[in-house]
Amino acid sequence: MDAKRFVRIALNALLILLVLGRARPSSGAPGDAGSGHDATSAQSADAAGNTRAPPAASASGDVQADAQKATDAGTSNVVEPDAAEAPKARRPLPVDTPPPRGRAPVVVRADIRETITQVSDDIIRDALALAVRERAQALLLVMDTPGGVLDATRSIVRRMLSAPVPVILFIAPAGAHAGSAGVFLSLAAHVTLMQPTSNIGAAHPVAPFGQDIKGDVGKKVVNDTAAWAKSLAETRGRNVQWAEKAVRESVSLTATEAVAQHVVDGTALDVADALRKADGRVVEVADRPWKVTTRGARVVQFELGFAEHLYEALSSPGLVYLLLLVGLLGLYIEFQHPGLIVPGVLGATALGIVIGVQMLPLNSFGLLLIGLAAVLFFAEVYVTSFGLLGAAGVACLIAGSYLLFDVPGSAVRLGGWTIWSVALTLSASLLWIGYKLVAIKRQGATSGSEFLIGQVAQVVEAIRPDAAGKVFFDGTLWTATAASALERGVRCRVVGRSGLTVRVAPLEHASDPVDPPSTQT
Repeated sequence: MDAKRFVRIALNALLILLVLGRARPSSGAPGDAGSGHDATSAQSADAAGNTRAPPAASASGDVQADAQKATDAGTSNVVEPDAAEAPKARRPLPVDTPPPRGRAPVVVRADIRETITQVSDDIIRDALALAVRERAQALLLVMDTPGGVLDATRSIVRRMLSAPVPVILFIAPAGAHAGSAGVFLSLAAHVTLMQPTSNIGAAHPVAPFGQDIKGDVGKKVVNDTAAWAKSLAETRGRNVQWAEKAVRESVSLTATEAVAQHVVDGTALDVADALRKADGRVVEVADRPWKVTTRGARVVQFELGFAEHLYEALSSPGLVYLLLLVGLLGLYIEFQHPGLIVPGVLGATALGIVIGVQMLPLNSFGLLLIGLAAVLFFAEVYVTSFGLLGAAGVACLIAGSYLLFDVPGSAVRLGGWTIWSVALTLSASLLWIGYKLVAIKRQGATSGSEFLIGQVAQVVEAIRPDAAGKVFFDGTLWTATAASALERGVRCRVVGRSGLTVRVAPLEHASDPVDPPSTQT
C-alpha cells in the first residue's frame, strides 16, 4: 500500500475518533449542573406513575446558588444543629427545599447493571446533576453488579460522598448481587437497602485469572483496599469489622445477615417499598443533617442518551474483543490487496475505537500476544510449517484473550465461550486452508513450464529445423521449434520452453488425438 493511501486511511480513522470524542460527555463533578432545558416539560408519565427524563448534561450553573434559592423558597429538610454548636467550614449547601403542599416529593432513579466501568461513573454524575435540576429529595441507585474497575469505583464513591442530595442504594432485583466494587458503593451510600434474596460481599482484590496477589505487592494492595473499606464504613456508621473482612477474607452475607450485622440499613421488596423504608431517616449531606423525604415520591427515571448508549456498548468485553480481531483482519486484507480502501478504513477505525476510545482497561501483554497470534496465522498461509505456526498462533490467541482484560483492580473478564468460539473458528479455518493446499499440491502443476513439458500437441503449421511452426494443445496455439521437420497434423510432445516458444519432438505412439482449432491461418 503506497504512502498516500495509508495516510488517507489514517486520516479517516482519526476523523471518526474525533467525532466520537466530541460526543462523549465530560467528566466534571456532579455539582456542576445548572440551567438548561426544563426537564419537567420533557417528561412523560408512564402507567406506573413514574416519570422519565432525558439524561442530565453537565451545565455551567452553580449548585450552591441553586441550593440557596431553594433555601429562600421555603422550609428546609436540613435538621438545624444546636445554637451552641460551633459553625462548620463553608460547604455547598444541599438542595433541601421540600415540595410544595399537595405535591409529591421527587426522587431521581438510575440503574447500575453488570460491570462497573467509566460509563457507570458518567451515569452517576449525570443523574446527580438531574437530581439538582429537579429539586429531588434523593437519588435512588438500583444496583446489581459482580464488581468492576477500581478507578471508576473510586470516582463513583467520591461523587456519592460529596453528593448534594442523599443517595439511596437499593440492591435489586430479586437475586441481585453487590460483589467486589459493589461493596464499596453500598458502604458509601447514605441509605443502603437490599432485596431479601440478594447478597453482598467478596471484595478481595485479585490478580489475573482470579488468583491472590502474592508477595509484598499483594499485601500493599489488600491493606490499602481494606483501609478504604473501613473508612467508608466509619463515615456511614456501618460495621467496620465486616468491611475489613469483606476485603481480606472475601466474606459474603445474605440480606438478613447484612441487616443483622449493620452492614446495610434494611430490606425492601421493590422500589416503592425501598422509598417507604428510607423515608424519615436522618443522614448527613454536605456535613449537615438531612431528613430524607421519599414516601410516595414521584420517581424520575434517568435515561441514557445516544453517547451513553454508545459508550455502554463499548464497555462490553465481548464487543471490544471482536472489534480488535476485526481491526487486525481489516488491516491485513488492505496490505495484501492495496487499493480496496474499505477494509483498511474499517480495520483502522475498529482498532482506533478499541485503543483510542478506551472504556475498559486493557492488558498490554495480552494485546501483544493477540498481535503475535495474528502474525503467526498470516505466516501459516505462506510458510510450510505443517501446522506448527497455526497451532502456536491459536495458543497465543487463547492466552492473550484471557489476559486482555486482566488488569489489577478490575473485575472485567472476557467470557470463556467467546474465547473458545473464536479459537475453534480460526483453527477450523486453518485446517480447511491446509487441506486445500495439500489437495492442490497433489494435483501437480497447472501452469508454468512444469505444466507445459510433457503435454501432447498437434502440428497445425509445418515446422522446419530452420523455421518455426505452430502447434496446438490445451486450447492454445504456440510457436514451436523442432530439431527435425514435422509436417502438419503430426502429433508431438513438448520437451522444453523458451519464453513464448516451445520445443517439441515427434510422438511415436499417441493415444488420444489433439483436436486443432476449427480455423487456421
